[in-house]
Amino acid sequence: MRTFDLAPLPVPASVIGLGTMIFHPDTQTRDHGLLDAFVDSGGTYIDTAEVYGAVEEHGYSEMAIDGSLARLKTDCLDIWMFHRDDPSLDVAPLVDALDEEVRSGRIRAWGASNWTTARLEQAADYAERVGKAGPIASSPHFSPARAKEPYWPDTVVTRDVDRDWYAERGLPLVAWSSLGRGFFAHGRKDDESDAVLVRVFYSPDNFERKERLGELAAARDMTIFETALGWVINHPFPVIALCGAQTAAEVRNCTRAGDRELSSEERDWLDLRSNTRPF
Repeated sequence: MRTFDLAPLPVPASVIGLGTMIFHPDTQTRDHGLLDAFVDSGGTYIDTAEVYGAVEEHGYSEMAIDGSLARLKTDCLDIWMFHRDDPSLDVAPLVDALDEEVRSGRIRAWGASNWTTARLEQAADYAERVGKAGPIASSPHFSPARAKEPYWPDTVVTRDVDRDWYAERGLPLVAWSSLGRGFFAHGRKDDESDAVLVRVFYSPDNFERKERLGELAAARDMTIFETALGWVINHPFPVIALCGAQTAAEVRNCTRAGDRELSSEERDWLDLRSNTRPF
């Protein structure tokens, strides 16, 4: 699987990451099997969270970092990410607090999940101006299935203008729900049983994208999931596509996409930016 250097981390980041939302103390045998399959496939990036969907009080990190260090049984976290943002807060104290954690050695770096590019730019510019540690990664929703609205409140969907910003800044993007929350597996025009999937992803354009993904997958001897993940990780800025899996086979299906390369012509056709078939 392809990797890229994510400074200042000591290990290159795999372009496919493993999400751990379903991990639980009661399913340790299964979860250890998923981790083994991921590592055996060349995976290095594992995404964890204290409480998915939680907003840290005032955005400060001390208690959350303490808890994560204890639960993960380590004395240093590679990346600590704000899970949500409170844009009413001044960004400077947030950067200052995380810079202290980097200097203390409790975290190597920090990033932000579900922050807008405008807010990320404020944080990065402030950090550069005062000589402090700035964000090294951002984690919004990013998928070939375009979300009509956020899946959860206060989450961020990557827009075209945001893609341009990431390309200009070169900031790595860690894409959650990279497969559209199951849209490519379960989304069908005649099935509206999943109200949330319908609300967020059901649109004529997304069904056209799904059809094109299937056509390109057949032409390139890939699965539709490999093609979708290939679209995510082949952009002019570093991307890690987070995938959830319930079996080792599903893990391997995702990690195979880590070696797939798609041209800009293929990406544009899949994204409906072009109607010229690239195959």
